[in-house]
Amino acid sequence: MTTSTRPAAQSQLSINLSSDPGDLIAAVSPILGFRPADSIVVIARKRGEHGKPGCIGQLARSDLPPPEFALAAVERFVPVVRGYFGATVLVIGGKTEFACEEFVEAAQEQFAAVGVEEVHCLWIEAIRTGEPWRCYQDPDCGGELPDLEGGRIAAVAASAGLVTYSSREASLARLNAADPEAIARRSRQFDAAADKAEPDSRTMEPEKGFSVVREAIRRAHLGTLELTDKDVLDLVFAMQNTEVRDACLALSVGPRTPVTHAAEQLWLAMVRECPPPERAQFATLLAFSSYLRGDGTFAGMAIDNALAADPGHLLAGLLSRAMDAMLPPDRLADLGRADPALDLDLLVDRA
Repeated sequence: MTTSTRPAAQSQLSINLSSDPGDLIAAVSPILGFRPADSIVVIARKRGEHGKPGCIGQLARSDLPPPEFALAAVERFVPVVRGYFGATVLVIGGKTEFACEEFVEAAQEQFAAVGVEEVHCLWIEAIRTGEPWRCYQDPDCGGELPDLEGGRIAAVAASAGLVTYSSREASLARLNAADPEAIARRSRQFDAAADKAEPDSRTMEPEKGFSVVREAIRRAHLGTLELTDKDVLDLVFAMQNTEVRDACLALSVGPRTPVTHAAEQLWLAMVRECPPPERAQFATLLAFSSYLRGDGTFAGMAIDNALAADPGHLLAGLLSRAMDAMLPPDRLADLGRADPALDLDLLVDRA
């Protein structure tokens, strides 16, 4: 079962929800970044003021669990809703109408036990315009989804620059190798470099490593990032220096800036251009940056990519466990708080 979370407070999407649960369901896809199918989505909601609906606090998704694992699946969502006023449980798809009743019943009980005052459980066959949704608890509670392409929620998502992929698989494809032949060639080049020198001798000095990373991020910012074999090898050797790696982690901490965005573009490009196991370092940086900006969905995909490239990667393993526990991004940010002296001092606006 794959679980992902995206805290709305960290998201670029700010939505004033109406009292219509259809608006809440419509917001799920832009927040996740893709249209979920055969999924359970749990949305933690803050208490509204003066009788108005509250805003989204946390959102998490999982595949539909089999009945015998319903309780275990609910327990994984408890950290998402703890401390919030309300929770909406949305079941999408399934083989029958009102699927996953075991999960829904357990969620109502477990969420109430940790202080959630209002638990609303909904079912919908698929996330698409005009699709009817229904309530597990109240037969008179139901409706239809609003326009997902041209409605209010879509307009807010578009203004925030968010892209909604047609499926989880389509979103995941962003991590695919850009050129398998180039990946194989670079893998051979890394092997040759390992045969010619001791591993420690391939680690760049910090100053050189900072220069390599700074220039690559500058090119990403300017839209001129085209990675050659030498670029890929140099970036890998630069990242083998722990001071350079820690400085790159630190770029993700704090407010989003053009530098942060350009760095994340570089990490993604390196995931697509770098062979395993070296790819794991950049997939981990991408996961960390994505998680801290609130996109736990894509962060989970990136960390899975890192561990597939190098199952023993220590930082990737640590991040994976933290994300599985749905640790809030502000707590996870401590991993990236490097000494300010290690800051890359990126002047990306220079020509």
